[in-house]
Amino acid sequence: MNYLADNKRKIIAFYIILYMIFIVTELPAKIIPYFIPANAGVKIMGLQGSLWSGQATQIAYKQQEPVNNVKWSVSWFSLFLLKIKLNVAFNNNKQISGQGAVAIGFSGISVEDMTINTNANELIKLSKQIIPAKVSGPVAIVIKHATQGQPYCSELNARINWKKAIITADAIAIKLNNPIVNIKCDRGEVIAKLTQNSNEITSNATVELKAGNIYKLNGSVKAKDKLDPNIKQLLGFIGSKQADGSIPFNISGKL
Repeated sequence: MNYLADNKRKIIAFYIILYMIFIVTELPAKIIPYFIPANAGVKIMGLQGSLWSGQATQIAYKQQEPVNNVKWSVSWFSLFLLKIKLNVAFNNNKQISGQGAVAIGFSGISVEDMTINTNANELIKLSKQIIPAKVSGPVAIVIKHATQGQPYCSELNARINWKKAIITADAIAIKLNNPIVNIKCDRGEVIAKLTQNSNEITSNATVELKAGNIYKLNGSVKAKDKLDPNIKQLLGFIGSKQADGSIPFNISGKL
């Protein structure tokens, strides 16, 4: 009798668990705003679907550029690792699009295998930086892995590919070919290394982003024969030319 009673309890418990899972998986995405503090600065519009597989027409954070047409689904396997992993995709009217995974756990937020496609001009707009020139060319940002830490990161492996890069200033265009920026994390600080080579100009640079938004930029630039003479003259203001024709530079400041 005890054997039958134990089996009966196990069957009941099993069905209760299944019922609870069913309820949770069917929770509508529209309940998400109720879990976000009013002072968080996050606004979500056009929620559809469920909490575990849904979409939103727009997600905005404070004064930042909103992200449109966001879709997500939860990786159930991640729950066994005591974290929530979201497979996400977004598209801002073909100006910027991306897809990858965002994980939330006890160690914070991390990004895995995220690819973001945009163009140089749109990227400048998003950064809200003012530069006295026009830029063009498609840009692909590939984040293999990134985990938040102090002051900025604990892990970071990313690359920026800028294809058919062109900078235009005062009706003079400089063709940069395909610059590549490799980004990593070093003791919580961000280090980015640029390599660029074209028929007009070659440049190499290292940018370090330190605590307190302090940055250090150092590298060199070398003009080639096909570079516009006016630009060559302007490069002379950067510094003294070395024996190999390159001009070193060293800049620091605060963002």
